[in-house]
Amino acid sequence: MALKKRRPKTAAVALAATVAAVSLGTTLPSAAAGYTASAGPWSTAVALTGADGQQTLIDVQLAGDGTAFALWRDKAARATGWDFQTAVRPAGSATWSAPHTLATGRDKNSAAVLAVSADGRAVVTWLDGSGADGSLVALAAGWNPATAAWSAPATLAAWDGLDMSAPRLAAAADGTFTAVWDQGDGYRNYDVRTATLAPGDRAWSAPRTLGSTATGSIWSLDLAVAPGGAATAVWDELNRFTDEHTVSTATRASAQATASDAARAPGRSRARGGGRSRTGSAPAPLAAPGRPAHPCPGRSRPARPRPVRPSAALSISCSQTRRLPARGS
Repeated sequence: MALKKRRPKTAAVALAATVAAVSLGTTLPSAAAGYTASAGPWSTAVALTGADGQQTLIDVQLAGDGTAFALWRDKAARATGWDFQTAVRPAGSATWSAPHTLATGRDKNSAAVLAVSADGRAVVTWLDGSGADGSLVALAAGWNPATAAWSAPATLAAWDGLDMSAPRLAAAADGTFTAVWDQGDGYRNYDVRTATLAPGDRAWSAPRTLGSTATGSIWSLDLAVAPGGAATAVWDELNRFTDEHTVSTATRASAQATASDAARAPGRSRARGGGRSRTGSAPAPLAAPGRPAHPCPGRSRPARPRPVRPSAALSISCSQTRRLPARGS
């Protein structure tokens, strides 16, 4: 990247003006002068977890009303598995709740996703089950500010195939949550699916398909939702026979509207060998030796490897657009 070079004369004039302003006591802009007061001092650090065991942070989110949510993995001392735990700090309070366990029996790389709404609601989703026996399920638990409690985990979506991604979540201002995920056979047949949770509902809507591919897999997937409920899902399809990537998108006008059919975004990119994807993210690390895994992070483990063409076998590297760690149940 070429560096911009400031002209010496211009730099000297700018420096002289700055020195003169300081020397003469020129008043700083009100925004800068009031920064410390408007930002406020930071509180003293406090521990959300105990001193024993191990913890790894997953996410922290701040709802529109000021309620804060923290989500992490916890492995108690001498325990063999990890738990998903969360804590909540109510709006206007400086005190966090005691940790609440959402799920047990996870591993240290299990993925969970947190999303919050403007009115102080929150949803956490994660995967359970296995592709080996067709028991994959995305579970979700919700925080209700009226009762100041988490709901019991409920099914967001189930899949009897080999592979399923942890859903991405986003919320509209009215508290409607939208989820998108992909599911497939672990080789070349995949669907991008979506479901919504309306304010006050306990059950997610029936899933619907946004797009499909029969020549590869979903390389990465993301979701954005506007305050009014308009939504855009974008995903990157990897063609296992040509090693080409195609970016597709589907949109929704409001939380009550039906999503559009998928449309391809302009342009294509290639990723060969351990090369980088269109997003420029570095290739993801492979799973631990001896454990068959989907090549992308956060994927469920297929029961057995599927045959692929040599060119496709060389292109197994994954974008971090999801920003999710590897899954586990």
